[in-house]
Amino acid sequence: MQTIFIGYAAPFKWALSLHSLQAAQQAILDANMKNIWIGGKKLQFRLLAKDDNSDPRTAQFVAKSLVSAGVTAVIGHWNSDTTLAAAPIYAEADIVQITTSATAERIPQQGYPGSFQMMGSDGISAQCVTDYLVKVMQAKRIALIDDGTAFGKNLAREYVDKMKELNGNIVVVESVSSKTSDFNAPLKKIKNAGADVILFSGSLLHSDDLARAMKRLQVPGKLFLPGGGTSKPFLDTAGTDLAHLLTIEPGSPKEKSATWKAFQASYRKMPTWDVSPYTILAYDAVNLIVKGMQLGNSTDPKKLAATLHKMKFEGLSGKIAFDDKGARDGPLYTIYAYDEDGWVPVKTYGN
Repeated sequence: MQTIFIGYAAPFKWALSLHSLQAAQQAILDANMKNIWIGGKKLQFRLLAKDDNSDPRTAQFVAKSLVSAGVTAVIGHWNSDTTLAAAPIYAEADIVQITTSATAERIPQQGYPGSFQMMGSDGISAQCVTDYLVKVMQAKRIALIDDGTAFGKNLAREYVDKMKELNGNIVVVESVSSKTSDFNAPLKKIKNAGADVILFSGSLLHSDDLARAMKRLQVPGKLFLPGGGTSKPFLDTAGTDLAHLLTIEPGSPKEKSATWKAFQASYRKMPTWDVSPYTILAYDAVNLIVKGMQLGNSTDPKKLAATLHKMKFEGLSGKIAFDDKGARDGPLYTIYAYDEDGWVPVKTYGN
């Protein structure tokens, strides 16, 4: 028997990344039930999880630790800064790295043959959002708030650029601290400007505060949230009066997947399960690695990377394929609106 170690690196202080870890663990359990043999040896898969605390320096330490442990591939890291910090370490060791949540365009542009990005870039998601606002909703006056982080500011720039291309009308641009829960000042400006949609550019952290403050101050119109809004952690804190919310999530609606019911039945057995697009992407990433080894008939990381570049895989998140740089080819995004029945998919973009 040959043991194959797969790493998972993310900040464990966030519920979304912990739920994604559980999804990766579920995929490992599923793989070990398939009785997979390669090179005359039965494969036993094990997941090695490390907390990078969302810190680039810690991510480098974690990467070196996973390399020393003999991993074949790593799912991670969670955000763009930590993913980029760890990437050279994995590349030097010829280890496959698949990030399921980082969105920086620089990730596939590094040129590492074993680096893969499961989500599209900020520019692609911004294109989907602005298309929906301008062409579908026909929003006339749009406000933009970023959370002051590198991710938030970069996404905000993409929103501004894409709005210009579509002749969209941004009437207010505000920036807040990523640590604040006080949105009163920017919301009052936005209310006075008569915006019919507020675009929030940043992490899901404190998005619930923004959603509640918007209702409390009676700011009219819709609030468009970043990814993760459909998850249980957000809904647990945001309340139930959410009819003014929209969000974008990676992937197609999960109910369209032929394997969704089987996954959900198994995943519910996890201690604290919750389904978000990131749990689905983590589950897909492990299955990609396993299937890549089978198709390439090898557990060698270099051969695995070469196989992943050629693969076309049908996952829970839709069709998965990568271009020659490791970026997802034709990434899918779905716009959701909230109504009395919860989050409802209203439009899917991508192939």
